[in-house]
Amino acid sequence: MLALSDNDVTLSDMAQASHPESGQVPRSVGILLLPDFSNLTLAALTEPLRVANRAAGRSLYQHRLLTEEGAPVSSSSGLRISSGQAIAPLDRFDLLFVVASFNVKRHVGPALLAWLRQAAARAELVGGMEAGAYLLARAGLLDGRKATTHWEDLADFADSFPEVEVVNERFVVDAGRVTSGGAIPTLDFILNMVRQQHGLRLALDVGGSFIYEQDSAAADPQHVLSLGALRWLEPKLSAAVDLMESHLGEPLSLPEIARRTGLGERGLQRLFRRRLGQTPQRVYLSIRLNAARRLLAQTELPIAEVADACGFASRVTFHRAFRQAFERPPSAFRRQDLGPGL
Repeated sequence: MLALSDNDVTLSDMAQASHPESGQVPRSVGILLLPDFSNLTLAALTEPLRVANRAAGRSLYQHRLLTEEGAPVSSSSGLRISSGQAIAPLDRFDLLFVVASFNVKRHVGPALLAWLRQAAARAELVGGMEAGAYLLARAGLLDGRKATTHWEDLADFADSFPEVEVVNERFVVDAGRVTSGGAIPTLDFILNMVRQQHGLRLALDVGGSFIYEQDSAAADPQHVLSLGALRWLEPKLSAAVDLMESHLGEPLSLPEIARRTGLGERGLQRLFRRRLGQTPQRVYLSIRLNAARRLLAQTELPIAEVADACGFASRVTFHRAFRQAFERPPSAFRRQDLGPGL
């Protein structure tokens, strides 16, 4: 199933205005790769476009990989891309996407931001996929718009760019800009874009070629745990994890979680042990500790405030639980450069 987005009309109208004969004119697509980009996010952009061309029997999209200086770049897993072209002042693309993941702040300078502003002024749609949203925000291209990024970076992203309306959604299209939370939301967006520009049948053919059933809408929240299979395997377990993720600072009691999910307390315990191999208390603690780890890595909040934000009654309790989980105290963790994206 292809999920519809609240942004469909905006994107569709923009596409028709820019390409009144879109069936005849291939759209030019520029994909700017920053070092440490995600292979999966890049594939989520390029592979559906390739399959759309094949399924349509003609060239609908022509994409070009770009790097700042034309030099090869390596992904976060070490895959080296050497076919990129250097960015140039007169570059013009109908669709322009920035793909970034780890350590994006290290790779953004004034020249790159200036080029992005110029290229964006000439583009139909500009996207920041995963941590690519940071580059768009630094360039001022998301000011006054809704945007998202990977869930690990949402808090820091919102703090860094107060002029952007940051939301925890899978992907967001707003006034000529698209941002996504990661690889699969990027794929969701591309399938929606193909449907809007070339029809539902082609989008279904493209999704079908990957044996992919899209069952999430753009505005669905990103989750700390992957809940896709749980939603149909164990909907009550999925609902319990949802409650845990949305109540970090003031954790819910186990009886309250059981009540809200329509289970007895013992039934909830059995369900967690059978499906996740852990008690609900242990899963809840892991969710809160991972949230604390992200805050330590990505913000300057005092450790006491991090502990409070993640539902720990005291700094001592937090210190003990954190050290047991990650084999080092929170203060030592903060000194390391462990930020996943921004």
